[in-house]
Amino acid sequence: MNDVTMRAIEYALDGLNLRSEVIANNLANAEVPGFTASHVSFERHLASAMERGSFDSAPGPAVIRKADIFNGVNEVSLEDEMVEMIRTGLLRDAMVSAYNFKANQLRNAMKGVMA
Repeated sequence: MNDVTMRAIEYALDGLNLRSEVIANNLANAEVPGFTASHVSFERHLASAMERGSFDSAPGPAVIRKADIFNGVNEVSLEDEMVEMIRTGLLRDAMVSAYNFKANQLRNAMKGVMA
């Protein structure tokens, strides 16, 4: 099960899982003075790998400090983090459903060949 679709789903799940961890860390440290929130970026690498049809040279998800993105603003927005957590959870659920669908298709295809 090493086709491009399965690799894309696995890559997306890796990125989404890391994003969930980073969001949880941001929320846990929302009241810590001087804390710099982070963000996880992987979608551009995912799109590029999909265009190439290969994940062999695709870099993994990157954790980026939000202060680097927003010119030194490092406050954690609880509302933004919660929205991102919900969005990430929904995307992860969709990726798990897609993975299960593809795995079932492959299982059914193998049953047909073996019968």
